Amino acid sequence: MLKYIFIVLTLLVCLFIGWYFSLVFNESLYFQKNSLKYYMLIPDELREIPLFNNKEEAYYYSSGDGATTGRTAVSYNSILEKDKIIEKYSLYFKKQKGTLNMTENGSIKFKFPEKKGIMKIEIKKDAPGNKVTIENFSE
Repeated sequence: MLKYIFIVLTLLVCLFIGWYFSLVFNESLYFQKNSLKYYMLIPDELREIPLFNNKEEAYYYSSGDGATTGRTAVSYNSILEKDKIIEKYSLYFKKQKGTLNMTENGSIKFKFPEKKGIMKIEIKKDAPGNKVTIENFSE
């Protein structure tokens, strides 16, 4: 009887490990907040970032392959104006005490202190409101 319990437990562990690796090395995944994938794949920095007046956020994960690095992202629609969204994120990032840069196309790039990776925020006009995409790139 003990032998069968050991075989079943070993099989379950192998299935979980196989599922985990298929998840982590998947080229791209889209999922919702509070799912198992969300807790396993989204870094704390991206989980903790505020989403202003958001509706229907969607999370994205890519393992990256070859020369491309892995990335995680969240996208959502906001009814706030672009300038107001930039102002709110600028205030949030200043409290984090990292390096904040505005790019020529109006997006925000932020580097957290003592952590690897860069966070990039793009805001595009979308009806109604603005589509906000926050990406976390690993270095």
